[in-house]
Amino acid sequence: MSRARVLARGGGAAATAIAIALALAGCGQQQFDDARGWLAGQPGVASVDGSGFFSGFQYTGTLEVELEDGLDEAEVDALAHETGRYLREEAGSGVQVEVVEAGGTVILEVARTREDTDRALAGWRQLLADDRVLAGRSSGEGSEAEVELSVAVDAFLDHRAAGAGLGIGALEVRGTPPGAEAGAGPATTLGLGEDSSCLDEGEVVALLREIVGDPRLERSRIEPCEHWTLATGGEGPVVDLAERLDAGLRGAGLAATGEVEAGDGGPERRVISVGGASSPPFAAARVLEAAGAGYDLTDPESWQLRGDGDFADLAAAVAEVPASALPLQVQLWGGRGWVSGPSGRIVGLAAEGDRVAASVPELRELRLDPGTLRVSFSSREIDGAAVAAGLDRARAWSGREVSVVFSSGTVIIRDGVIVPGELREGGRDEAAALDFVSAWRAAHPE
Repeated sequence: MSRARVLARGGGAAATAIAIALALAGCGQQQFDDARGWLAGQPGVASVDGSGFFSGFQYTGTLEVELEDGLDEAEVDALAHETGRYLREEAGSGVQVEVVEAGGTVILEVARTREDTDRALAGWRQLLADDRVLAGRSSGEGSEAEVELSVAVDAFLDHRAAGAGLGIGALEVRGTPPGAEAGAGPATTLGLGEDSSCLDEGEVVALLREIVGDPRLERSRIEPCEHWTLATGGEGPVVDLAERLDAGLRGAGLAATGEVEAGDGGPERRVISVGGASSPPFAAARVLEAAGAGYDLTDPESWQLRGDGDFADLAAAVAEVPASALPLQVQLWGGRGWVSGPSGRIVGLAAEGDRVAASVPELRELRLDPGTLRVSFSSREIDGAAVAAGLDRARAWSGREVSVVFSSGTVIIRDGVIVPGELREGGRDEAAALDFVSAWRAAHPE
C-alpha cells in the first residue's frame, strides 16, 4: 500500500516540531524529483531534504520535509489529506511509499484514501496527547505505541477504550524496560487481536497486571483474549510462571492459549504450552529442569529435549518422568545430532546413537530413529575404511536403512547391503567414498 507519514518529534499535544517523510520505492528518478518539487510547494513547508539511489531498474529514496512551527490542527489535516490526494492522483501507480522507522517519534501514516487518513489522524492525536508515549505510529488500520513497561497495561487499556470511540480497530502497546531507549532492547508487547471483549472482565485485567509485572519477562507478546507468548530469556526455572498463567487463564474462563519460554534458542531453551483442552505436563517439566535439560513440550504427542552432551544423559531425564505422563514420541537433540522414537524405546535408541557417535570418525551429524540412520562428516580428509569399520562396530545399521553422506554422493545400505548407485566423479571425498564402499562390501558380501 502506498503511504506517507507525518512525524511529531517528542510527546504532548502541543508539540510543534512536525515533519513529513516520504520513502518512495519502485519509482523512477523523475517521479522522485516531482515529489520533492510538489512537497516544496505546499503551504507551511519550510524545507525539503533527501536523496535517492537506483536499485536495479528502480529508484528508491527518502524525502524529509520540515514544516513551519505553529501549524494548527486544521493545517496539519489539510496537509495530510493533500498528501493522500497526491499519492492517489498524481504520484503514479508505480510509486510505493513505505514507512521509515524513526526513534522517538509519533508517526502518522497518510493513506491514499481519505477515510483511512481520518482514522490515522484521530489515532495520531490520541498518541500525541499521552505523555507516556515514547514513540508510536497511527494508520488507518490501527495504532502502535511504545511506553515504559511500568505503565504498559494502563496505557494499553486507556488507548483501547479511547480507540473504540474513534473507530480504531487495532492497537499494539510495547512496554520498554527501564533505562532502555525507545525501539531498542527486549520488550513486552500487548495487542488486541481479533477479540478484546475479555478485557471488560476484572479477572483478566488482574491476570494481565500480574504477568506483565514479572521482572523476568523479555520479548513477550500478549493478546489477552487469544494468545499469550511469554519469554523470560534467562536460564532459571520457567514452570512456576507457566503454572501461574495456566491457572489464571482457566480461572478467568478464558479459551486463550499460550506458551512460556526460557532461554535464548540454544540447548538450554525450554518451552511449554498452557491453556487449551489438555493439561500441561508441569510435573514432567520440573523433572527435566532438575536434570538441566532443555525441552519443548508444546506438542502433547511428541516432546523434544536438548543438550550439548550424550544422548544417554537426555534419555536418563526422560526415564525419570512417570510413564503415564510421557508422550508417544520423544526426540533427543545432543551435541552430535538427534535420536527420535517411541518414548518407551528412547533409552535404547539413545545408547545406539551414542555408540555411533563414539565409533564413526570425523562425524558431523547423525540422525537415528527406529527405521533409519543418517551420518555425515565434518572433515574433507575422511578415512572411508575407518568409517566403514566404525559404523559396522556400532551395529546400529541392523534393521535400518542407512544413509552415509559424502559430498560425492550418498551411499545407501539396506539390511547390511549397499544399494547400487553412482557417486559423482571429481568430488573432494570421492576416494573416501569409494574406500568406504569397498571396505563395507568386504565385510558384508552381497
